Amino acid sequence: MDKKFRLALIAASCTALLAGCAGPSETLKPSKHNVDVRKKICVLPDDAKRKEAYNRVIEGLQEKGFTNLEEKSNMKIDDCYYVMSCQSASEWGMSNFTTQIHLKLFEKGNVISEAHYTHSNNATFDKYINTKEMVNKMLNGMMPNTKKLKSRYQ
Repeated sequence: MDKKFRLALIAASCTALLAGCAGPSETLKPSKHNVDVRKKICVLPDDAKRKEAYNRVIEGLQEKGFTNLEEKSNMKIDDCYYVMSCQSASEWGMSNFTTQIHLKLFEKGNVISEAHYTHSNNATFDKYINTKEMVNKMLNGMMPNTKKLKSRYQ
């Protein structure tokens, strides 16, 4: 084999290996408004088969103080003062783990806050998160003026 070709092959293999070991990625756009937990919030259903993140969002919103909470699939965007969208995904890697959580908070039809967590199925163990505490971190970041939920990821 040509020496340049072998070096290029080694470099490509190392790059692929390092890319496969990438850790989690998170983005957050906090609300610039004060979120009023006394207002009605509707939660759109998650399309995922495993509803772990979705169920934790419902619990988290209730813990934050939302009492007028409704789960709705068929609705107009102005049916509720706030609308929360939660889409998630999970994979198997020795056990089931959450690979993606994407939350959006709408106020009167406009996106006011958004958070996204993603992690690839790699050889590291940091992909095994506590989904409840990750959702709590995301909700805390999205609605900073509301009750702070417990999370080790803060």
